[in-house]
Amino acid sequence: MGGLAMWQQRVEEFVLDQVGSPATQVLEVGCGKGELAHALARAGHSVTAIDPRAPEGPIFRRVGIEELTDPGPFDYVVASLSLHHIEDLGGPWTR
Repeated sequence: MGGLAMWQQRVEEFVLDQVGSPATQVLEVGCGKGELAHALARAGHSVTAIDPRAPEGPIFRRVGIEELTDPGPFDYVVASLSLHHIEDLGGPWTR
């Protein structure tokens, strides 16, 4: 297993451990290709995954956090390697 695949596996394990086993509502900000979003969905969680370049699929939205119009409610928000792309970090969280 390569370095990137190992890192992705560790992120998935960590997030799944934090979210726990009962089904929850999860927002993933900056989902990229959707690996983590798919792992969360496979574990039984209701997932909304956003990214301007998100893949096609029912759990994905091609928007940035600034354009998200349906903010939940969410039990968990996961933002792995994405917050540095947001120009006004306070804006999306103060609505």
